[in-house]
Amino acid sequence: MTTRTNADVVVIGGGILGASIAWHLARAGVTDTVVVERNEVASGATAYTAGLVSLARTNRDALAMVRCTLGAIAELEASLGYSVGFHRTGTMRVAENGETSDGLENMVRLLSSTGIESRIIDGESAREMVPWLDSAVAHSIIHVAEDGYVDGHMLTSAYMRAARNAGVTLWTRTSALSVVRSGERIVGVETTRGRIGCKWLVDAAGTWAGDVLRWFGVELGAAPLRSHYWISAPVEERWRDIPVVFLPDARAYLRREGDGLLVGIQESVSRAFDARRLPADMSELTLTGEEDWELLANHAPRIRRCFPDFDELRYAHHIAGLTTYTPDGELLLGTFPGVEGLLLAGGCCGKGVSVSGGVGRIVADRILGHSALVDLDRLRPDRFGTDDPHSEAFVARCVDARANKGRRA
Repeated sequence: MTTRTNADVVVIGGGILGASIAWHLARAGVTDTVVVERNEVASGATAYTAGLVSLARTNRDALAMVRCTLGAIAELEASLGYSVGFHRTGTMRVAENGETSDGLENMVRLLSSTGIESRIIDGESAREMVPWLDSAVAHSIIHVAEDGYVDGHMLTSAYMRAARNAGVTLWTRTSALSVVRSGERIVGVETTRGRIGCKWLVDAAGTWAGDVLRWFGVELGAAPLRSHYWISAPVEERWRDIPVVFLPDARAYLRREGDGLLVGIQESVSRAFDARRLPADMSELTLTGEEDWELLANHAPRIRRCFPDFDELRYAHHIAGLTTYTPDGELLLGTFPGVEGLLLAGGCCGKGVSVSGGVGRIVADRILGHSALVDLDRLRPDRFGTDDPHSEAFVARCVDARANKGRRA
């Protein structure tokens, strides 16, 4: 079999971040790129994502990255000529107390300062959009019209198709085995298709990013945690024709999924996994069980405060996957001291789809030597120092970040 022997960039991982990076490199003129994926495109965490894309942030850097994603969606649909599965439904956030309300008001001020339309709405307006909402419990409610959700698999495939149309090479069913170095510089990667020389190696392997880093004696500063949601049986149209609804005080969100509702929760203690012992394919993991229905039942009273008829829902599916969380809930993005040519794009903290466009642009800009879209020092992949990411204490910090994700935005 004839195959490539050299490339400017090798990207390990065909999930949404790897695909976005490949496309952003291609649109910047770096088409001599090979994406190496040991399974199929979007077969890891991307396949299980709820696909939320929201500008409603309190962090300017995250906001900038989500704007890039929305821009990428528009550009991809224009160039490819088909929908990538984005539903611009808007989002609604409901604060049940003054502290959460203060956070939402800060969010509105930040969005307004960057030219994004957002507004505080009254209970009557909220009920018009979400008939099942008990707005009487709300201290304040904000609405952001530009937000929505996207099919993660479709968006990943669109990034990759556009990249391949521009000349990027995709190797599926191909495993990266080891790195080839000359001193501190990376000069190639050994794969199951043979060796390929490169100037840059991008680790976008998602939950398995630590497997690549261990080639360099480095551990990923994040823990694999379970993310999951339920999909209801069909409900009447007025219940499902809604914006994405975030209930931060209930640590929950709801959106339409087909003829039903998708219900996600940030449980107080997520299931954690040892990154060193994960199978090569996420489908080989048992991530759901009968006990999860009890978990949903125990969480229901929180949701019921805003959704009094919540118990009327019947469920058709329970979907779970893994995502990597850092202790501070921020990405791991950048280079490592003492290793020339290695870039990490990981630690997505459950927002990989939402920030994918920004991550792709940032990595492409770093390789091309352009100025960064955001403060990369804050996202340095070595910022947790010598902390052992497999220790009980470190994993507990990551679990806490996951539990409070909906309150932090």
